[in-house]
Amino acid sequence: MQLRLPGQRAIVIAHRASSGSGTQWRTSGAVDGLTPAWLVAQLPRLKDPLRVDLDWDLTMGQALAGTVNLTRRSGDLAIPGTPPLQAGLTELRLRARATPTSGNASTFAFDARVAGKMLGSIDATGTTTLTVVDGVPTLAETQPVTVDAKLAIADIAVFNGLVGDTMDIGGRLAGDVRVQRQGGVWAAGGPLTGSGLRVVLIDEGIRLLDGTLSARLANGQLVVDSLRFPGVMRAAPRDSRIQAWLKNNAAGSAVEATGAWSLESSSGQATVTLTRFPLVQRADRFIAGSGKVDIVMGPNRLDITGKAVADVGWISLEGASDVPSLASDIVIVRAGDEAERATALPMRLDLEVDLGRQFYLRGMGLDTALEGSIRIRNTRAGLRANGVVNTREGRFSIYGQTLVVRKGAVTFQGLLDDPLLDIIAVREGVRIEAGVQVSGTVRQPIISLVSYPDVPEVEKLSWLLLGRGPDASGADAGMLLAAAASLLGDEDSEPIYRQLGLDELGLRSGLNSGLGGLLPERTVVGSVTSSVDNNADAQFLVIGKRLNDALYLTFEQALSGSETVVRASYQISERLTAAVQGGTINGLRLVWSLVFDD
Repeated sequence: MQLRLPGQRAIVIAHRASSGSGTQWRTSGAVDGLTPAWLVAQLPRLKDPLRVDLDWDLTMGQALAGTVNLTRRSGDLAIPGTPPLQAGLTELRLRARATPTSGNASTFAFDARVAGKMLGSIDATGTTTLTVVDGVPTLAETQPVTVDAKLAIADIAVFNGLVGDTMDIGGRLAGDVRVQRQGGVWAAGGPLTGSGLRVVLIDEGIRLLDGTLSARLANGQLVVDSLRFPGVMRAAPRDSRIQAWLKNNAAGSAVEATGAWSLESSSGQATVTLTRFPLVQRADRFIAGSGKVDIVMGPNRLDITGKAVADVGWISLEGASDVPSLASDIVIVRAGDEAERATALPMRLDLEVDLGRQFYLRGMGLDTALEGSIRIRNTRAGLRANGVVNTREGRFSIYGQTLVVRKGAVTFQGLLDDPLLDIIAVREGVRIEAGVQVSGTVRQPIISLVSYPDVPEVEKLSWLLLGRGPDASGADAGMLLAAAASLLGDEDSEPIYRQLGLDELGLRSGLNSGLGGLLPERTVVGSVTSSVDNNADAQFLVIGKRLNDALYLTFEQALSGSETVVRASYQISERLTAAVQGGTINGLRLVWSLVFDD
């Protein structure tokens, strides 16, 4: 018998026998190459979907009797995820048999097997008793049910699509589980073991490898006796202090979790114990710590409390500000997906973090040890932190000079990402010890110059950079001005002279009248101007403003003399420029420029 389906599909039913009268009937037949449409419709589509062969021989009399067999013919199933992952099915089998016992009761037994390349295998058997009521087989709520399952998952990476793009899981999972219903109450029991487990948080640089699991189902709970990951040192900073610590302390590092989860109430608790475990291993940071964290979770709450100590830490600031990141209010949605609305789980967080005695910070000229502790709590206003972190044996390099960090305190008394700063670094070994002070907050830092004893700002900068006072002739002014702008200015902000509406602000070494502003001071023939060479080392403060595309005004003032020049330059054509100037030397020039190719 051929049965036509939508989409020009058809299935062939091999009808062997059928008969019936009232509530008693018999049927026997088979279907080859059947696609279980309901199951396939719930899963991502594949070019070659699962096809099965089905045969049956059932008799309904006073009780149910007969068999049903289902086996895989071809095709596969896709596990939901991003992207979907094929299960790699190699075998799918289900055999069920009903055997009449007494009256309208039948013993119902089944055995099933699912196997795949990545999935491994799942074997299950089960028994119960069915009773026929008004011609319909019925499973009473109080009827005992027993199901035994043997799991041998080859690689749980087959479920990677369920955990998101930023996490990677893997490893083998095995177990012998018995699920029973007695007196209407379900219960499960049996051991579960795992080996070669892997959990990787890609963005955070956290890699838990070669883990082992010892767990069991008992009294309606999943009890984790031990979920343990040894410390695997993949890569460490090229820092002698970190290398020495690893050589003496890396062996025996681990993280282990124990706990229990109620299958009925969806709640549980866990304790995580760290032993010199490398929490973060990235090119720019390495942190290993010890401690204990308690986690209590329910359907509507999450409590995390504990204390951790950093056994060793190393953080590099180089390039930290250059790493691109998305704002927290940006959500990426793939084509065809809908944006999920995040619902925050009420959480109580109370963690104390101690940096220990071997936590180092390096980068942007800074090299220092850090010590102190921070208590992090979750409040209605968000994450809050209390505590003080101090520097120890700190050095700060700037403009080829090494400053000693005399005072370095970062005080947390509110927002976790906006602590107070109180840092002073000075150049030692000179008569006037000058340096920089950083105050304010991380979001709004204030950088200023300091000196002991206190001297004017220009002298502070000179003692800081040159190790001496400023030159009386002003020869150092250009370098000091540029250094001050670099040191105290915001690299992301517009230059100060631009904010004042100017197009040029700087210092120039050259002839005292500024005549060299348009022409080179000397050619192969000789001096272009009539000024003498003994003024060539004079320093001039230059201020310029462009009024339009053709007219440019310049003011020049000598720093070590009284020379002053005001000049206006007008671009007559592409090659012809007129310049008029007044001040110490008055004059008018016409300049014709001609450029020769090499």
